[in-house]
Amino acid sequence: MADDDYWNKSNIQSFSFDEDEKGFVIKHDQKLFVDDNVSEISYELPASSEVPLHLIISESNLRKVLEEQSLKETPLPKTISAEEELKILRRRAQENFSPPPVSSVIRKMLLKKPFSLECFRALHEKKSLLNEAIRSGNGDAILTVVLFLQRTLEKKHFHTIMQSHPEAVTHFINYLVIRCQVTEASDFLTMLGKSNENIILQYESIMKLCKSPDVKKQKLNKLYNECIAHQTGTICPYYGTIVTNYIALLEWQLKQKINNPKLINILDVSPLESLYIACTNHKWTDASSDLSVANQSNPYHFADTFKIAQSQFDWVTLTERAQSQAWRDLDKIFEKKSWHSLKTTKSFAISVPLERVIFQLNTFDAPADVLNTFLAHIDDPHRRLALAKRFNAGKSIVDSLVDLKDREGLEKFIATLHIRDNVQIHAENALKNFQKSKWKADGLKLLKN
Repeated sequence: MADDDYWNKSNIQSFSFDEDEKGFVIKHDQKLFVDDNVSEISYELPASSEVPLHLIISESNLRKVLEEQSLKETPLPKTISAEEELKILRRRAQENFSPPPVSSVIRKMLLKKPFSLECFRALHEKKSLLNEAIRSGNGDAILTVVLFLQRTLEKKHFHTIMQSHPEAVTHFINYLVIRCQVTEASDFLTMLGKSNENIILQYESIMKLCKSPDVKKQKLNKLYNECIAHQTGTICPYYGTIVTNYIALLEWQLKQKINNPKLINILDVSPLESLYIACTNHKWTDASSDLSVANQSNPYHFADTFKIAQSQFDWVTLTERAQSQAWRDLDKIFEKKSWHSLKTTKSFAISVPLERVIFQLNTFDAPADVLNTFLAHIDDPHRRLALAKRFNAGKSIVDSLVDLKDREGLEKFIATLHIRDNVQIHAENALKNFQKSKWKADGLKLLKN
């Protein structure tokens, strides 16, 4: 016999060790695999031989396949009658050809029951499905339907439907951003004509993902040139201001870092943090503290450039100087010069509530003289007295009692002082003034009589 004939057809029968194996068997007269491409060598087994099923697939894999198939359908109760079983099977077969009510499908989604969306084929059916998902208010259901529409619809139909459903757009954009598909999300918003939302998305992604200030500055410039500069009619001006201000802030920080390499923490921080650093490195006793002097590192110029509110400036400056224990600078910062009757006068001005200022000063262990300076500007003597007693500011206690004309309270306070100091001297002088004012008042009464 020729070699080719021998290999193409052989009369040698194969031997099976599992002839007596019980269980599922497959006869070789049935085709296990269907393939259009017939192999050059056809191996034929006699019809009497059998192959056990566990040789084709393991028991564990077979169990997984059966479990996966059973997940698609709810198992029928064993006690169900044949008629009821026929109705259920008929209903399942009908759902494969005509879609069930959208409310029932969404209800299955919410209850985490098996469901299928493949039966919704018509465009109006898919719109109804999305509307029902939005009415449910469940984000998972909305996103599931949106992803189904994206997969089964043409882009133009998908964009048309999403254009009229902003809730679905929000969930879909969040889904893309979480998957780090920012470019796809930006393109999608551009196709929908949502330019402002696209700017917000790109700005937030740049601020979160870019760690290098140089790269962040480069991307922000690109965002401004491509999405803001040439679309002034459709873009909210506020967004352009945010981008340009942050670019200017990055440029200021980079320049300060070049001028002072020790400023390690100045890069890529907020404007108020930058102001705090500027206050730390500024010489308040120098003439450059005047706003008229052109100096970019000047805190006053920084606040004017980046439109920082006066209350924010006062609070940051107060906190930084207090933390630095530079108490003498506070008078220079918060005493404003003004012209009145051809004379230069000073007036104390601060845009933060004085009570909050005093609590902040006490946090940094401010001296009593500093507390007295700020307490003196509280108009209400009752509130001033309460704060002075709380923080043990003796001079303010005396002044408040004098303003309240409480001689008895002043005498009791003097009795609590055991050390001869400036507070006791100030209290005794105040008590003497009480006595003099009373003598003058009594003398005026006698003259009138």
